[in-house]
Amino acid sequence: MIKQALHILLAFVFANTAYAQEFESNNLSIEIGEPNSTKKNSLAQLFVGDDNVFSRSYIKRKAHLVKYDEDLQVESTLLLYPEILPKKSYIERTIAFNGAIIIFYSILDKPNKTNNLYYTIIDQADMSTLESGVSLMELEYTSKRNSGNFDISMSRDSSKLMIFANTPMARSRNAKDEAQVVVMNEEFEILWDQVVTIPHADRDFIIEQYKVDNDGNLFIVGRLYKQKSMRSKGKPGSTYKILASYDEGESLEEIDVELSSNKFISEFDFLVTKSGNLICTGLYSNESYGRAAGAFYLEIEAETLDYLVEQKEDFDLDFLTEGLTEKQTKKVKKKMDKGKSVEFANFKVRNIVQKADGGLVMVAEHHYVYTTTTTTTGANGVTTTTTTTHYIYGDIILVSFSEEGEIEWTKTVPKYQYSTNDGGYKSGFELTVKGDKMHFYYVNWGKFAEDLEYDKRTDRDNYRALHFVHETVDLDGELDAESMGTIEKRGLRPLPKKFVTLRNGQTIIYMVGKREYKLGIITPN
Repeated sequence: MIKQALHILLAFVFANTAYAQEFESNNLSIEIGEPNSTKKNSLAQLFVGDDNVFSRSYIKRKAHLVKYDEDLQVESTLLLYPEILPKKSYIERTIAFNGAIIIFYSILDKPNKTNNLYYTIIDQADMSTLESGVSLMELEYTSKRNSGNFDISMSRDSSKLMIFANTPMARSRNAKDEAQVVVMNEEFEILWDQVVTIPHADRDFIIEQYKVDNDGNLFIVGRLYKQKSMRSKGKPGSTYKILASYDEGESLEEIDVELSSNKFISEFDFLVTKSGNLICTGLYSNESYGRAAGAFYLEIEAETLDYLVEQKEDFDLDFLTEGLTEKQTKKVKKKMDKGKSVEFANFKVRNIVQKADGGLVMVAEHHYVYTTTTTTTGANGVTTTTTTTHYIYGDIILVSFSEEGEIEWTKTVPKYQYSTNDGGYKSGFELTVKGDKMHFYYVNWGKFAEDLEYDKRTDRDNYRALHFVHETVDLDGELDAESMGTIEKRGLRPLPKKFVTLRNGQTIIYMVGKREYKLGIITPN
């Protein structure tokens, strides 16, 4: 009997270890809600409405819309299938927009070979259905594998929604790509609906991103690849292009995004200013794609599409060797002395932060994926082959530009995140901006958190622990890092990719363990 009671007590203690986990900060206010069970439950998407936090979650493996109260506890739930959405539909995106929640979903009509997009509008206040099953667009397809896809984006001021349908890929050599575009306003009225023809062969032009500005104008970014016979060694084999429509999709203006001296643009992003001008930034290489020798800044005038500013600058030795050992730094210097280009590799632009003085900060993250295959033979002669996908999320680099496009400073936020066969969902970071400071939230091991300065011999526990890290960077490039607490093996782990940032600088965080999850709010002081 005593033995049985001991087992019960130990089970209770084990089950509640995650509940006791707390995070603290000298520079933030952190409020954590009560736990919710993860048994047969999972969170697919977290988003913020006008007055409440919502999620699209699976409860007992069934899709629900979940509304949370001010204490981040479940206030109400709405079963989506089959009450709200048809059984065989696929949810494309769920967005909080102007006091409502819009659920975009698609249905494959196999007999007619069409991929159809619909939307349903849910009231945020009482979760009632305002509009149901509104047909939006229809794509014809010949193969289920090539049935096209849908995406939804919002303007920077949240006044416009753009629904972008990439049509099924054309089969013939010179066939042009097409995209169906719908732009809606805050009243859910369709401002314009147009099939846009891309002025390049479908097989040669790869669409990478698309945006809608505050006025409802369309911008498509893609990379045009030269045919093999047109490529030259040591010169870029492709060109970034921006296709802009200022007349509701009736026509497309084409802008070449190129740098002088045959630089390879390896990473690219842009934003539309209040005046309508385009500010482009990214990374370039002297040798090949996927590498970065420096950063660039372009300003393109909206009316004429002329370059107003073109600046590019190689990274200096101090920045390229930041965080390297003395031995590694010597190798880099030796390579540079021989006249060879020294460059970063595998960095992806994640954010563009506009500064009050008219400049911007480009934020990029080291990220790459690779696969290994291992074959073993057992004692019985049976051969087993295992394929492992590895996900690396490394340092964050920051490049600050002045309004004239000159580099003011560069900084590195050191981190290293590694996982296998999970899509990297535990890695990455969340960025929020409040006032003159950028706030980064991420998970990092103590031994890789150079800014926390844990000593392997004198602070062994923190050095070996997994930390929830908060790092601030002001607009002068000053860094300040702190650990908000360690993450126990069986404790709740923050997942930055699920975090949602509000316009006021607050961040809704999501933490999950084996048996439970919690939501929380981080508020910068």
